[in-house]
Amino acid sequence: MGLVSAEYEQYLTSDAWKALRKKTIESALFRCQRCKISGNYATLQVHHLTYARIYRELPQDLMVVCKENWVVIYTCILL
Repeated sequence: MGLVSAEYEQYLTSDAWKALRKKTIESALFRCQRCKISGNYATLQVHHLTYARIYRELPQDLMVVCKENWVVIYTCILL
């Protein structure tokens, strides 16, 4: 079994998530919120800080990070 559900994986391909992701990256001014490196839609990730409101996230539920910081965060979650 994978770490994420099929429903969540489907959500990440939805128009609703794509719009929220775009808005979140734009609100962060295309910068990683950990290291402040500039990026773009392809190089920045939107990380969930909480899954309490999954599918109806609030802005404070999400964080924009570069791929390097996303790997650090994800690795810590797996430990």
